[in-house]
Amino acid sequence: MAYPLPATGVWHDRIVAPGAAGRLYPADAANGLYSAVYVAEVLPGENYDLGLRLRSDLNTRVRVSVYDRWPFAPEARRYELPMGPVVRTASPEVEFRWHLGISPGSEGSRLYVLFETEPRGAGAMHGLRYALYLARVPRRPMNTRGRGITYLAGPQGLVLAEGPQDPRVVLVVASGADAPVPEQPGEQWTPSLVRNGSFRRGMEGWTLISEGESSRAGSRVAVDEAGLIIRGDGSAGTVGVRQAVHRKVTEGRPLMLRIAVRLDGEARDRDTDVGVPLEVAVCYLDARDQEHCGSRAYRRRFVTRERPGGSGEVISIPHGAWYEYEDDLGRLPEPPLVVKSVSITGGGVPGLIARVKNVWLVQE
Repeated sequence: MAYPLPATGVWHDRIVAPGAAGRLYPADAANGLYSAVYVAEVLPGENYDLGLRLRSDLNTRVRVSVYDRWPFAPEARRYELPMGPVVRTASPEVEFRWHLGISPGSEGSRLYVLFETEPRGAGAMHGLRYALYLARVPRRPMNTRGRGITYLAGPQGLVLAEGPQDPRVVLVVASGADAPVPEQPGEQWTPSLVRNGSFRRGMEGWTLISEGESSRAGSRVAVDEAGLIIRGDGSAGTVGVRQAVHRKVTEGRPLMLRIAVRLDGEARDRDTDVGVPLEVAVCYLDARDQEHCGSRAYRRRFVTRERPGGSGEVISIPHGAWYEYEDDLGRLPEPPLVVKSVSITGGGVPGLIARVKNVWLVQE
């Protein structure tokens, strides 16, 4: 399975959730590493910049490699990208950009990127946030440094072997770009337990819900071409949507929750302590037939500021940008055996607009 990485120069944010370290793919990843595969459609004979941005103050090892075909194919050629010397500034973030050259003799057009990390310390406790981007660029000198960015040379004349018709690749989720996931003939998709997670078919599969004193759910919850919208009005109750799932999953296998979220609007939740801007909850039964719903459900709350006394349930995200979150529910102390429902709620902060798209719950 792979994440799309369009060559548009748009940053695609992701997070390695607390406790998510572990091999997603068995080959070519050291013990304890989290790994994610990205795939990009590129043009033979052209040049590209691959970018990576992450915090530099975490005790975390990172490795980025590019491949000429599916990384775990026996004949795949791997090119590990250099990671330094690193340009550091007063910012807690570092940014790398590798220049890549695609051979005009390439028979294929798919470039594969493997991101690997071993979160430690604060990164393992609170989650490691990183961002990737790919952009088509004109040829320019290599190994230059400046503007707080580490410029490095990747492989030149990279000969690619696979095209979009390759049957081994499964695109599992959209990137953080505003464009929806393409649905081209020949693309394969991992079945998700959540139906219509993109909200392309409006509210199909979802039920409108309201809690507390809220009585205007219909006016505060909507769907447009970008996905679900929940508008905050400062009322005591929350509103949102819920989908009944009632599906049994296999014990001992990863159960990946993936969701793209965005908090917009003139207000920010740091201006008020009323409510939660956005929350996703999964209600389930464990192997002992114990119910994890309501206050015991799996919950993740998305805010635009850190809150005192917060825990791993609270995720601070940038204001006004799409943010992709991923977590393996199979690694919970009491993992799901039967998924009963998935809920998305919010609306407690006046003036804040919560957006959601590409809700996936996938058994890998």
